[in-house]
Amino acid sequence: MHGYSALQTGLAFLVPSLAIATGTQLGERLATRIGNRGMLVIGFVVGAAGTAAMAFGFDAGAGYGLLLPGLVVSGVGQGIVWTSMWIAAATGTAADEQGVANGMASTALNKGHLAAR
Repeated sequence: MHGYSALQTGLAFLVPSLAIATGTQLGERLATRIGNRGMLVIGFVVGAAGTAAMAFGFDAGAGYGLLLPGLVVSGVGQGIVWTSMWIAAATGTAADEQGVANGMASTALNKGHLAAR
């Protein structure tokens, strides 16, 4: 990663992880205020804005600092959507079927990650 040491690379990846964690906490608060649909819309819009902002850092000569704002904004959006996804998977599901709903959501998420590669 641009000649970074292992420690520098790990710290660079820590930033988006913290942004996602912040987004999940924000998503939890939003869920009770605006509902799941509104939360999904907000999460996708925030995530898309962050992804668009990252485009400025895609130049080979660009440094991590140009990617950072987009990574943070995109991460917050991802965290909001992540929380909303799990709420959607569990909503309307009987208590004794929650494990199946969770398994299906996890499978769909992982299948999506594999398809993106």
